[in-house]
Parts: sequence; C-alpha cells; structure tokens
Amino acid sequence: MSDDPVVPAAVTGDPPPADPPVADPPPVADPPGGDPPPAPPEGDGDFNWRAAMPEEFQTDPTFAPYEEGADGFKNLLKSHKGAQKLIGVDKMPRPTADSPPEVFDEAYKALGWPGEADGYDMGFLEKVEWPEGMSTDHEVFDMMKPAFNDARLSNHQVEVLSKAMINGQMERYQRGMEQSAAAHQECMTNLEQAWGPDTQKNLEAANKVFASFLKPLDKQTQGMVVATLGNSAPFIQRLVEWHNGLSEDSGLLTPATRKAPGKSADEARREIARISNDRDHPYHHSDKVGHDDAVAYMQQLYKDAYGDRPAEVAEVTSEAANA
Repeated sequence: MSDDPVVPAAVTGDPPPADPPVADPPPVADPPGGDPPPAPPEGDGDFNWRAAMPEEFQTDPTFAPYEEGADGFKNLLKSHKGAQKLIGVDKMPRPTADSPPEVFDEAYKALGWPGEADGYDMGFLEKVEWPEGMSTDHEVFDMMKPAFNDARLSNHQVEVLSKAMINGQMERYQRGMEQSAAAHQECMTNLEQAWGPDTQKNLEAANKVFASFLKPLDKQTQGMVVATLGNSAPFIQRLVEWHNGLSEDSGLLTPATRKAPGKSADEARREIARISNDRDHPYHHSDKVGHDDAVAYMQQLYKDAYGDRPAEVAEVTSEAANA
C-alpha cells in the first residue's frame, strides 16, 4: 500500500470516474393464455379480501354490505359465525296445505300453543282491576279454554283476547252505570213534581211493597227486576197506590180485606167513613191497583157494621168518621 496521500479530484482538476451502466430489466412474461391479469377492485390498499374471491362471488349481493379492507372482512366473519350458531337450533316446521295435522300441531306448539285446554296460564286474571260491583267470572273463562285449545291459540294470544273482552265488559258496565244514574235522576225529578212534600213518605211505601214482591225471587231475578223497573216513575207510583190498598199484619203486607179481629160495629162504620171521604182511595177508582181488594174490604166492613141487613151509604156521616 502506497504511503502517498489521496488527493480529491476536485483539487487536482481531474474528473471523477463515471458509474458503470445499469442493464435494463428483462421483460415480464405474459401469463398462460396471453391475457393480462384482471385489475384488482379498489380497496383500502392494505387488505383487499374481495379481490381474492372468485369472480362470481366478488359481485354477489350477499357480500355487498361488507366493506373492503380488514374491518369489512372482520364483519363478514362475525356474520358467518352467527349464521353457524343458528344452524344447530331447532327449526319451526312450515306446514303446507297438504301437511298432516301433526305437522300443524308441531308448528303451533313452536308458537306457544300449550297442547291442551288445562295448559293455559290464566294468572293474569288475578291482576285485573275491576270497578266496584264487578269481579272476575272464572267460570266463563274456564268454559272458553276448550275453544282456545281447538283454535290452537298460544298463552299470549289468550291473554290478549281475554283482556280485550274484559275491557269491553268494563266499558259496557260503565256506560250502564251512567245511564242508570241519569234515569234515576229523571225518575226522582218526576216523582218530586208529582208528590211534592209527600215524596219521601211515598218512596218508603213503594219500597215496602217492592221488597215484598222481590223477597221470594232469586238474586239474579231481583237484579233484573230492579234494573228494569227500579227507575220507572209510573211503576213506583203504582206501588204506592197498591200500598194504600194494603194493610200490615205481622210485618207483612197483606190484602186490606183482612179485618183486624175484635173490630166493633162502630169501628167498622168509622173505617167506612174514612174510605168514603178519601177520594184518592183505590175503592173509588176502578183503574187503580188494589181496587178489587178495596171493594171486598168495604163489603166486609158493611157486614161488620150493619150485619146482614142492607145499609145505606147515607148512614155513614162525617160525624161518625170523626167520632
């Protein structure tokens, strides 16, 4: 090795040596068949999973929702995994018109049909908030269970239908109560106009007669009678007229033809005078309730007062009535 120092060319003035020539790269051979490779679809430049798929899948709409790139491929895998889980789940049969009954039954059971009338869960009935005066009629719903079962209804369907029926009952009941209240108010207005200060006394008399009629009837029939006639002013007025033709005996209303034992002739004459002077008494009005009883009662009074001999009405004076 020479000990002479290396002098840069720029100092000596000599030009630097030229770089060696670079050879051209060999041409790329065409693929078999002579066709150039297809251009890859546009992607994110990092991971183009769609380009790696066969061409018929690249344009398949099934994969269209998934973006190209790593995130899109990850979402595709998640979707595939979820689909694989469903493959092992029991599938609900889809019966056709020609399917046997057991295929239909299997489908209905998959939808929630219990398979028998006693299998329905009616516990929701206990949670119904009925208005005052109403309650759940379990017997009605028990009678409907076979029909629910024949229709292959699910528990959910039965609950929805039953609640709709209950709500309808509540609405009808509420309307009935409102109509009854309005009818009662109208009835009381009419009676007060007709009776004036005697309204309360007449109502008590009417209630006494009405109660005697209702007593032998069963509860359902009593309710029907009260609902039909309880707010009828003409009917209540007839009850009062009937009461005036009746008398009390041991707490029961009995026909007025029954004469209290031990009544003297003078007492009978005073009773005759009282009825004769009371122009509103059923005895004087053939169209009033109790008229026939009143006539029979007067005949008995005349017999008590005068025996078997004929008696003239003229003999009954106001003086005898006030004695």
